[in-house]
Amino acid sequence: CSFISGCCKDSEKLCQFSTINALMAGCYQGQFKCGDLTRMGDFGIGTFDKLDGEMVVLEGTVYQVKADGSVCPVSKNLLTPFAVVTTFSADRQIRLKGTYNLLELQKQIDRRLPGENIFYAIRIDADAAYIRTRSVPAQQKPYPKLTEVVKDQPVFETTDTRGTLVGFKCPDYILGLNIPGYHLHFISDKKIFGGHLLECRVRDPVIKIDYIRQLELTLPPGGDFDSIDLRMTDGDSL
Repeated sequence: CSFISGCCKDSEKLCQFSTINALMAGCYQGQFKCGDLTRMGDFGIGTFDKLDGEMVVLEGTVYQVKADGSVCPVSKNLLTPFAVVTTFSADRQIRLKGTYNLLELQKQIDRRLPGENIFYAIRIDADAAYIRTRSVPAQQKPYPKLTEVVKDQPVFETTDTRGTLVGFKCPDYILGLNIPGYHLHFISDKKIFGGHLLECRVRDPVIKIDYIRQLELTLPPGGDFDSIDLRMTDGDSL
């Protein structure tokens, strides 16, 4: 189904392109087409060639949240250096009453998960009393490390917006390949606001969780990835 052998749509599989430590080290060159992502999953997150904005994949459409805050669907040929997708099929649904910030929301999810050692795709639909997100601008070579880029990241805030949180919770042992814990992006229902989630206050959220026990990792076919230093250092963090 793709140039990437064996990685087909599968609600029990996480398809990942490149590694998070490669992205953090400055490996921003796009190597995979967005059209390939949607052949392998309809739900996910990532970024774009040269680190040009935040990616949200929702219901089979790839959206780009640019550094000016604008949101738009992208062409199948746009490239990404890093993305994670799955075909979303909820194993559990949770309806909460009340208003929750990000930490409270994560605690509510944690206490309902079967364990800490598998992957979870998480979709949360809610009215947001408050949302704070970030995006990042396209970078030029020589690429700085991601920790340097986000020191001057554009941050966006909005209130009274309905939308969807899209992302994953990964186990601690994935450090270096992906981000341990939660990694969530947001997109509004009207597709006019989004980005990497920094904080939220959401009302009466509906949480859908897909349990995933298989990871398929595809490394970039050459380019900077083959020679970049991928050793982790203390303090590497998003």
